[in-house]
Amino acid sequence: MNKNLLLIIILNVLLSPSAYALNSPNYTYLETAYIIFDDSGFEAKGIKLKGSIEISDYFFAVVDYNDTKGKINNFDVDFSTKGYGIGAKADLGYDDSFYISYTFNTWNLEAVSSDIDVDTLRVGYRRILSKNLELNTSYTSNRIEDTQKESGYSFGAVYYVSDNIQMTFDYDTVDKLKIISIGARVSF
Repeated sequence: MNKNLLLIIILNVLLSPSAYALNSPNYTYLETAYIIFDDSGFEAKGIKLKGSIEISDYFFAVVDYNDTKGKINNFDVDFSTKGYGIGAKADLGYDDSFYISYTFNTWNLEAVSSDIDVDTLRVGYRRILSKNLELNTSYTSNRIEDTQKESGYSFGAVYYVSDNIQMTFDYDTVDKLKIISIGARVSF
């Protein structure tokens, strides 16, 4: 009987919405997600791994890796990306956060013999709307191989299952390329 009561108490603490998202948005987490890249003639699906850590009250670092398989004009390809970067954040109040980040990314497409460098400047805003829901948006400027510039934007949502466990949804664009991911995050 004591084990059942203990289990009920633990589940109640983990799943109770009363304590979730009571601070400004968290920048220290690990995330895994199912990701889809889509552009005319190109589609790839796979896994995304992402980590972020707050270095101080104002700075954070990010790393990410995507490994996907797909098709370009009906030819099978492997497409992977990896990136790392640093950002600055400012909490605008109890529920709001503004941030800017710069990431160095490498895109590897099996059909291309060399890596493609994509550097991204992102300006974003995150807001906790309720105890269980955070929304975010950002604008990106992407420099591809130091020659081509493409802009994009993103919209996302984070649903707090518990104080440390969240479900994530993101929709990003880079010019005509659409990137959708649905995942799980653990915050620290």
